[in-house]
Amino acid sequence: MKITNIKKLFSLVSLVFISFYSSFTSAETCSIQRSSAPITWNQGDNIQDMQYSSFNAESCSVPANSVISGATITFNAVVGNTEVLTNGLPWGDYTLMVSSANASDQHDATVNGQMPQSIGSSKTSSAFNGYDLGSSSFNVSAVVNNSSSLSCSDPTPSNCNSYLYFNYTISFEYDAPAPAPTASVNWSPSTVEYGGTSTVSWSSTDATSCTLAGVSNSTSGSWVGTNRIKNQTTPLYCEGPGGTSNTVYATLTVNPPPVPTASVSWSPSTVEYGGTSTVSWSSTGATSCTLSGSSNSTSGSWIGTNRIQNQTTPLYCEGPGGTSSTVYATLTVDPIPPVPTVSISWSPSTVEYGGSSTVSWSSTNATSCKISGSTTSTSGSWVGTNRTKNQTTPFYCEGPGGTSETVYATLYVTSN
Repeated sequence: MKITNIKKLFSLVSLVFISFYSSFTSAETCSIQRSSAPITWNQGDNIQDMQYSSFNAESCSVPANSVISGATITFNAVVGNTEVLTNGLPWGDYTLMVSSANASDQHDATVNGQMPQSIGSSKTSSAFNGYDLGSSSFNVSAVVNNSSSLSCSDPTPSNCNSYLYFNYTISFEYDAPAPAPTASVNWSPSTVEYGGTSTVSWSSTDATSCTLAGVSNSTSGSWVGTNRIKNQTTPLYCEGPGGTSNTVYATLTVNPPPVPTASVSWSPSTVEYGGTSTVSWSSTGATSCTLSGSSNSTSGSWIGTNRIQNQTTPLYCEGPGGTSSTVYATLTVDPIPPVPTVSISWSPSTVEYGGSSTVSWSSTNATSCKISGSTTSTSGSWVGTNRTKNQTTPFYCEGPGGTSETVYATLYVTSN
């Protein structure tokens, strides 16, 4: 059997030509290096019967849509066992073929005289320019076309091993696309009480501008939202050389406002007829209150004078959370005092001329009295001496219940 070439096939991923991409970062380089295991040579075989081992295949890992802008191909054939290949590499053509579904290139080296210990060099290639390195598929073949007639006849078979190996490096230059922007937004705290405060914060990567809730903004920042009264969802997206980010959202939850509460009271709650008392009211969660049918502030007080009848005062309040229950405060006014009663008498009621008698008076529910036109106490007596004529004494009193009737007491004086 005559072997006239040595080949190795390996694959990356499928090659796609990139005709246009919006924006790229600076040029990057990815190198693929492969080396065969040393080739063995069975004793007695001639050079046409060379055996070879496979390359260890690896692939480039690059961002998607990375466009090839150039390649450098390096190919080497090296003597591994100088005791067997004393004079160097066998004569022949050494070729590295690199091909894809869309383009191909090759790198050649020839041994035709000096038989060196190694051959190879580098070349630049533009054959793959414009294709997507990240989704490429290459065929690489290392070929030796050799017509030498050379055999290993060393009595020790192991001396014939590892006489030749190959290596190559393909360095691709590529333009990586600018990464797509990312965006992040959140409310902190994410839940507040009605009317509370929260801060929305946002950030991004690889962006030059952002739009927060429909308004153009910086690529990162924060804003304090006060008096939050309803749930809200805040969208954010950002733009940059790599395109537009996904739209992300942050939700702020506002707890429902509490139903208002109301409180009202009279102090004191019981007064005398015509007395004075103060009504006081307060509320929570309210923006307005109605006291006894009249719109009023959410808290306050009012002094009621000359209270002459019982009264019940209603109060209810309204706010964002609705309307409170109606509460009541009752003022009790003591009943009207009775009209004063009065009584007056002379004792004895008849005396001799020049004699003495005592006038006595009394009253109920009175605060002041008048006897014979003069102010006096509400009860008492007085001794009249040397009575020489008849006399009639009027008496009346006043009190919270009004004025009594006027009553009279008559003293009779008899003649000598």
